[in-house]
Amino acid sequence: WTLVYVPYCDGASFTGSRVIDGLHFRGTDILNGVNSDLKAKTRIRDAKQVVLSGGSAGASAVYYHVDAFAEGLSLSRGEVVGIPDAGFFLDLRD
Repeated sequence: WTLVYVPYCDGASFTGSRVIDGLHFRGTDILNGVNSDLKAKTRIRDAKQVVLSGGSAGASAVYYHVDAFAEGLSLSRGEVVGIPDAGFFLDLRD
């Protein structure tokens, strides 16, 4: 087993890649960087299974990005699965 922890650090579920009114949104760049770094420094392409998981807002990021992250890893064989934990937010009144 190998564990890679990516802290939830961008405040927007790892989305965006622009500056708006002085605010920097770089979530897409962060995920692309993590993906590139894993491919360059590990043997992740040879993994039999990669699990992308997160809780709460991190789980939303799993929903949003698991397919693109899997495509970017370009595994030689194996699968990438997502396990979001409690990240489905409905815009409903209480």
